Amino acid sequence: MEFPTYDGRGNPIEWLQRCEDFFEEKQTPTESWVRQATFSLQGQASGWYHNLRRMKNRLNWFKFSKECKIRFGPPMSMNPLGELTRLRQTGTVEDYCEGFESFLRRTTGVTPKQSFWHFCAGLTNAIRYEVELARPATLYYAMNLARQVEYKLAEEGRPRSFGAPLSYKN
Repeated sequence: MEFPTYDGRGNPIEWLQRCEDFFEEKQTPTESWVRQATFSLQGQASGWYHNLRRMKNRLNWFKFSKECKIRFGPPMSMNPLGELTRLRQTGTVEDYCEGFESFLRRTTGVTPKQSFWHFCAGLTNAIRYEVELARPATLYYAMNLARQVEYKLAEEGRPRSFGAPLSYKN
């Protein structure tokens, strides 16, 4: 298992999660996480950390992660759950799934059942009705079913929606 590098491009949330997975797999003591992670920073991320270290002497993993997300992540929101709730499918189901997962990662305290219902609420009507009726066991089964329904509707030549869905750009 190779430690992931990060250069400031791409999603820092994914990099931070891969770091945590690595640390847990290798049973790394929590107090060593920041130091080990910073060895893998490259380019602009390395420069950012150099400046951050001068401004904030000792950082634990929680503070380091927060600073990394603020610097390289999508704009912070005061209400990430509100953003998740307002998200609507305006393109393909796959595009919607990607956006939904991105917003879901930034929220806290959302139960698996709530995640499912928020996901369904943003689907176009024709897809949402079929997914909700099937009552899939998990959010990821719901995503898979939504892709299947989209494919079925495309094969039948039916529109994916019975009305204009609200759109929300992230």
